[in-house]
Amino acid sequence: MNIGLQIRKVRESKNVTQEYMAAKLCVSKTSYGNIERNTIKRLTWAMVMAIAEVLEVHYSELLVEQPPQARMERSGKPGCWQAVMNCLQHLHEKMDSMEKQLQRMQ
Repeated sequence: MNIGLQIRKVRESKNVTQEYMAAKLCVSKTSYGNIERNTIKRLTWAMVMAIAEVLEVHYSELLVEQPPQARMERSGKPGCWQAVMNCLQHLHEKMDSMEKQLQRMQ
């Protein structure tokens, strides 16, 4: 999975610049560009969550490329994409539950 490319796609779909992202995340433009190019050694979970917050999307949109809607609509059969999306929805619900439990513990 190319998370940097997915972040870039989401950022561009929101008409947001790399400069804006870097400023909001308190990193240099070069550092932010490295995230989108996948040239950093380690992308932290906290940074993924911060990027999602700045872009006003659920973090899952940065982790999984969305299914090609045109193909699904043409065939009328979502096929395995529906199963994948159902699985992701279940995982999101579990992660949200875990996040709430962690917040209560703090």
